[in-house]
Amino acid sequence: MGSRSLSEFKSGATWIGAVMVHILLADNRAGIRARLRALLDTRGDFNVCGEAGDGREAVHLAYQKKPDIVVIDINLPVVGGIEATRQIRQASTGTDVLVYTNENDGDLVREALRAGARGYLLKSASDETILAAIEGLARQQVRSAKRRGDILIRTSPDKLKGSRILLVEDAWHVGEALKEVLVSLGAEVAGPAATVAEAEGLLSERAPDVALVDVYLRDGELADGLIDRLNGQDVSVIVISSYEALPALAKKVAGFLRKPFTNPQLLATLQPVIAQRA
Repeated sequence: MGSRSLSEFKSGATWIGAVMVHILLADNRAGIRARLRALLDTRGDFNVCGEAGDGREAVHLAYQKKPDIVVIDINLPVVGGIEATRQIRQASTGTDVLVYTNENDGDLVREALRAGARGYLLKSASDETILAAIEGLARQQVRSAKRRGDILIRTSPDKLKGSRILLVEDAWHVGEALKEVLVSLGAEVAGPAATVAEAEGLLSERAPDVALVDVYLRDGELADGLIDRLNGQDVSVIVISSYEALPALAKKVAGFLRKPFTNPQLLATLQPVIAQRA
């Protein structure tokens, strides 16, 4: 099963754990596009779904691919970036536009925002700022979808009532989707934690009954040591991962969920583990 898009999540898809943010790059300089692609490829949850060298091509690809976010320069040939932004917002209403330019001009900023851009970023910005801006737009899309009621959880609110669950997942949108489901089922959820340090901080505040843990965390950090500490505190561990179960973990965990998984699969894995602790 392949990765689901943020668009599917926004429209109420019931799969959890492999949501991708699809991004279109529009800049007339191939070197800028290559730099942005290389940066975005460092994130497993960002996918560059296309590149455009002019405004007309950007509009065409946005209509064709329906990306979640378009990163676009103002100074594009054929069709300028501001006009292209206006057309992209008309052609793909679920797509947000982030202007990425050298032009530090207040009038241009206002014009871009009036055309439908959701953000404005200078090319001198750091890599961390670029990633944070794109992640911020994606977060806003998820929150807006929740407010509209597009994300529907059709399960009983009492299935996990009273259960305390620690959630350790480095991909923020996967963590948010999973937490939404768990809370809707009545669980008390701590997290999501994206690093071992964050998880241990939450663990020190209150001992959970069960921990849902992705083995591979932010910046390549492994959670095997955390799993040992959870075992030492009598916390049942269920591994959630995009990869096959690791044989070395077989005796340390109570269950394994391979991403992507459905709400019923999540519940079917959790309930027996919680019942054994009762």
